Amino acid sequence: MPRISKEELLSLRKKFGSDGPIARKFGITSQGVHYLRKVYGIPSSTAGISERNKKIVAHYNKGTSVTVLANNYGLSGAWILRIIRREIAAKKMTAEPRTIRNSSW
Repeated sequence: MPRISKEELLSLRKKFGSDGPIARKFGITSQGVHYLRKVYGIPSSTAGISERNKKIVAHYNKGTSVTVLANNYGLSGAWILRIIRREIAAKKMTAEPRTIRNSSW
C-alpha cells in the first residue's frame, strides 16, 4: 500500500471528494483508502448527510420552497425533491404498521 500522509489524504479528499478517485490515482482499491481514513480518523464524505436531509424536509414542511432550499444547500431542485420523497417514504415505512382486514374476495 502506498504511503499517504494524513495531510495529503485530506487535501486529496478536498480535491476529489470521495475515496474512489483517490484510489485510482494511487492504483489501490477504495477499501484501501477507506482503511487509511479510519486509521487517520478522517470521517466519510457522507457523514452528516442524514442530518442535512432531515433539516431539508423540516424546512420544506415549514413552507420553504424547493428553489430556496436548492440554493441554500447547493443542490439542484430535482435532488431536493428526491431527498424529500425519500425521507417521507422512509418515515412511512417506520410508522405504525397497518392492520390488514380479513375480507372475503
